[in-house]
Amino acid sequence: MKRCLALVCCCMLVFLGLPAWAAGQITVEFAPHSLSEGTARADGQEYPFAYDVNGKLTITYPNGYTYTRQEESLVITESWPYDQTAEEMGYADGRALAEAIQQAAEAERQATGSSRRVPLVVPILLLGVGAWHVVWPHSLWWLERGWWYKNAQPSDGALMLYRLLGCFLVFVGILALLAG
Repeated sequence: MKRCLALVCCCMLVFLGLPAWAAGQITVEFAPHSLSEGTARADGQEYPFAYDVNGKLTITYPNGYTYTRQEESLVITESWPYDQTAEEMGYADGRALAEAIQQAAEAERQATGSSRRVPLVVPILLLGVGAWHVVWPHSLWWLERGWWYKNAQPSDGALMLYRLLGCFLVFVGILALLAG
């Protein structure tokens, strides 16, 4: 099974060709204190790029042409409204530049620790509060309503609701722990 998978991957690389960024020909430099703009260099050419507020990447070619790429909900929209391809004009492919920029931005986020990760205290807090809801729903009911009344007891439905909420909080805490 592993050999078949390796063979399929090798065949895909041969038939599709290695993109320029895989060969290490594209270097990306970000503007100071920014991951939303900078310059990509490939084959002696410079390509300024910038992300807008909506996350659309615009790469400007030396001749003034622009390549744009927008990713939304796993859908990638690209724009190159010119007759000739970038390769035909002697420039780097827009997709290869965009991939190199995205990889460099992700590497920079991980190096600086600024990627969107969930702080460890959030899943621990969710797990703790969720476990409290599941194990001791009577105490939570008392904190919310019971202290208002003398000799009051929670209904079975109220206790079941607290336990269901606790299960949900534990589930979300586990997801947050795995995401972080």
